Amino acid sequence: MLAGMTYEPDDEDQELREVLARLPRRTPAEVLAEIEAARRASASAWAPPSIVPMPDFPEFGLVRYACPLGCGWHHDEQPGAEAFGPILLPVGDRADLDAALTAHAGERAEVYQARVEAAVAEHWAQAHPDAG
Repeated sequence: MLAGMTYEPDDEDQELREVLARLPRRTPAEVLAEIEAARRASASAWAPPSIVPMPDFPEFGLVRYACPLGCGWHHDEQPGAEAFGPILLPVGDRADLDAALTAHAGERAEVYQARVEAAVAEHWAQAHPDAG
């Protein structure tokens, strides 16, 4: 405390103490279970919505994302055509290998989605600035 200052508890402090004393006490195991449940719920939550429209597949190996407003614009992608890049594979347990491959695939999917989202966002900004 600051020099020369004292603290005198008042009735509100006592009321707060009484309310807190009536609350049920949780064990550390209960608190941990609640944290784990929240973590699992967060991991299984839906991904945030994307601006990427549903694709068409006009020909083999081509994915086309057309403007949802029907203006004729489209963005074409050839999944798998980009460089695969190196994968660092762990030596040891198969679960580690599976996790490394899954992580690499997830990173590639994020790059793909970001590329398509950027193309769609650029089109919207240029061709449909007032569309919202």
